[in-house]
Amino acid sequence: MPDDFSSTSSIMPQKKNPEVLEVIRARASYVLGDFVASASILKGLPSTYNLDFQEVTPKLWASMDNLASSLSIFAKLVPKLKVASTVESKAAMGFVNATELANMLVRKYNVAFRTSHKIVGAVVKSLIDSKQTLSDVTPELLQKLAKEVAEIELRVKKQDVIECTNPRKLIETYKVQGGPTPVEVEKSIMSQERTMAKSKRNVAKLKKNLTDAESTLNSIAESYSFSKSSSNVRLKNVDL
Repeated sequence: MPDDFSSTSSIMPQKKNPEVLEVIRARASYVLGDFVASASILKGLPSTYNLDFQEVTPKLWASMDNLASSLSIFAKLVPKLKVASTVESKAAMGFVNATELANMLVRKYNVAFRTSHKIVGAVVKSLIDSKQTLSDVTPELLQKLAKEVAEIELRVKKQDVIECTNPRKLIETYKVQGGPTPVEVEKSIMSQERTMAKSKRNVAKLKKNLTDAESTLNSIAESYSFSKSSSNVRLKNVDL
């Protein structure tokens, strides 16, 4: 996160808070609130014109101002973001896969989740105490702690442990629509690109409509002006 768009944590000097993004996220709720207020005004209107409409217009302008300012800042922030190439190794250093390890024991070894949760909790504590990560889990450690904390015999295959403690392999197992697998992420990106292209075409069309409308308005205004001038000339000729 670029320094220009972040601030220091009030308690952790090493931490950078993405405050600009947090504020933009909050501003989105303002737009949603304006929409709900406008929809609530319109839903209660009978037919023909009602003065209620004058309360809707300020909501529209406020949302447009909010959106424009947020997008302006966002457009300056995004190009300056730097994605660390070490993100996978950083994830491996933590215990983000602990839940999947517990799920694997349930799914493949018929261990009740409550028991599995207890075993994996003991595994994580043991690893933290020995300054290790989840990638250091072994079938032997699982067997030992399962016997100690749950009094059950548990013989887990090494390959099963590797598959649910390796972040990349874990991600690739969630092959569902909207999931984190590379294939699904690529589909999502392509979908967003199509949506963006469509939005750009719509914006271009709206701009053209506005330009055409302005041209038409100017032409009508000029015709009225010409008609008024011609009338004045005729009146002067009559006076003469």
